[in-house]
Amino acid sequence: MPAPVPKVWSSPDSPPVLLDRMRGLTEPLDGGFTLMHRLSGAGVVVRTLRAPDTTRPFFGKVREADFSVAMVPHASDITPFHPIIRARVDDGPHGGSLLSAELAHHPNARTFAPLYAFGAVALGLGVLIAARDQPPLVGGGLALATLFAVFPTLQARMRFRQSVERSAEAFARTLGLETPS
Repeated sequence: MPAPVPKVWSSPDSPPVLLDRMRGLTEPLDGGFTLMHRLSGAGVVVRTLRAPDTTRPFFGKVREADFSVAMVPHASDITPFHPIIRARVDDGPHGGSLLSAELAHHPNARTFAPLYAFGAVALGLGVLIAARDQPPLVGGGLALATLFAVFPTLQARMRFRQSVERSAEAFARTLGLETPS
């Protein structure tokens, strides 16, 4: 699975003011983040974060000096790779606040990479066994086996990176955060 992505933002607001604003934008979550099965726009059942019914943009927990939140997913963007934003809010070096965050996928979000890897090994072995009788199939069969082995992991990383970029941008815009220089 993709590695967590660190981010740092600054705000002219003091930590208590920023955390109070975050509380107002966050639907409180009892317990931890959970995954649920949902039908995507393409008609595929995928796992995604279970979000409460809310008009607020975030859901999660805002504590005294830190928070763990996620963006409320939209029906058009169903993916198991919505990042959870875990951030600590400290006093900024020149006033205001400094947010040190990590955007990570849910720990139970999984890809089908192991299943595809098994398929890749089976296909590769089948191609090698058939190589004596059908030599022209070897190149294409091994290329297809390689795609089976590599594509799910690359696709998961790409989807997670896209989700991180969208979530980080929306998060910073909603709270009026800046990237410190």
